[in-house]
Amino acid sequence: MRHTWLQWICLIFSSMILLKFSLVIAEGSRWPREDDDVNTLMISWHNEARRRMSKCLVPGQPASEKLPELVYDQQLAEQAQRWSNNCTLNHDKPSDRKHPKWQYVGQNWAADHSYESTFNVWFDEHMNYTFDTMQCDPGAQCGHYTAIVSARTTHIGCGSAMCKKSLRFPWRVTVTCNYGPNGNVRDTHPYKKADPAVCKGVTKLDTPIASVEKSTIPPETAEEKARRVKRKQIRTCECSEK
Repeated sequence: MRHTWLQWICLIFSSMILLKFSLVIAEGSRWPREDDDVNTLMISWHNEARRRMSKCLVPGQPASEKLPELVYDQQLAEQAQRWSNNCTLNHDKPSDRKHPKWQYVGQNWAADHSYESTFNVWFDEHMNYTFDTMQCDPGAQCGHYTAIVSARTTHIGCGSAMCKKSLRFPWRVTVTCNYGPNGNVRDTHPYKKADPAVCKGVTKLDTPIASVEKSTIPPETAEEKARRVKRKQIRTCECSEK
């Protein structure tokens, strides 16, 4: 009988610990929605980038044929949110992004201090990409940019999380965007070139697409900004899947 009571005590104690842990996770997590902060901003910025591509407004890159406007997908967003909640410095596994509509789902991921800086860093990779050779500049990344402007991709879902700073993760926020279907296909252009006449008389823009808008992320303090600049705080990861 003594052994049975010990078992019950252990079971109750273990259940209390698990309940407390699950409540902490739920408290720090947000279920993604099409109209939440990160998806509203990211979808707007992605589609503005794609509009600029078709209008020949991106320096160093040829104009694209009209790119499809990206639309929100709930499952892509839920998968992105689950990964962001981990506050981990890497991508998830492709198997974590299984989707009934697409065989392969792409992903952009970054950790930084704001949504807008995250997007601008991704899109600024256009300066590292040579369209004709389909190559990044040596030692540089360009796959986040090509994911944004891929003509193959039609759907998007994003998630973000405020992360507790630590030596392992010294940033304020992590952002993940998943793309259906995956747009980065090896040895393939992200889009078809438009007629060169589209660019005649056009002054290409060098202004950032993402600007500071209404956001749930508190403003960066002077101390945080100084530390970010010193450490070159942007962290991104680019992984080729297919």
